[in-house]
Amino acid sequence: MQNVSLKVEEGETVGLIGPNGSGKSTLFNAISGVHRPDSGKIRLLGKSIAGKSPNSICQMGIGRTFQIVKPFQSLTVYENVLVGAMYGRGFGEKKLEDACSELLKFTGLEGKKDLLPGNLTIGDRRRIELTRALATNPTLLLLDEVMAGLNPVESNQYLELVENIGTRGIAILMIEHVMKVVMAISNRLYVLNFGEVIAEGKPEEVASNKKVISVYLGEETNA
Repeated sequence: MQNVSLKVEEGETVGLIGPNGSGKSTLFNAISGVHRPDSGKIRLLGKSIAGKSPNSICQMGIGRTFQIVKPFQSLTVYENVLVGAMYGRGFGEKKLEDACSELLKFTGLEGKKDLLPGNLTIGDRRRIELTRALATNPTLLLLDEVMAGLNPVESNQYLELVENIGTRGIAILMIEHVMKVVMAISNRLYVLNFGEVIAEGKPEEVASNKKVISVYLGEETNA
């Protein structure tokens, strides 16, 4: 990564795009504590989180999904979500069990809470991971290619779900390769290439940026 600087405001959905190998997952790993950054600052609500453990960062208010979905196969949908709540920062006076039940209803998994993940579609397994991340009660939610492997109907449903998460005041930073999705849902976009931010702005501004067009289409540009 090279002098990457970005910010996400409360309730804002920000898209992070770029070619494979551009540094998107590396950035997520640094923010969530999987990798310890060599330099720079990472702050959440003014508090430094750089170098802290993933568990500490989670408890401070950052939740995350992963590109490859790995629910706990021996646990039910409800138990998977409860694990997230147990490692998160809690819900004040609300019981974790009640919070998990409400979240399962919110994400459309209430009727499948007693099933094992192996009996569900990839779309439902992605919902499990998203619900588990929400159960940590995040201020900032990192979404890593949550639309991958979904059919058009599932993608539209997931898109609506992510939009509803934003209305709860949760800030979202999402990696997404489906341009139609990221353009529709993002308030702003950052574009990475070789570990460097090459463009930032509203979706329509980024879509017309000559550097971005060059990176994605391989066209020569004087920009």
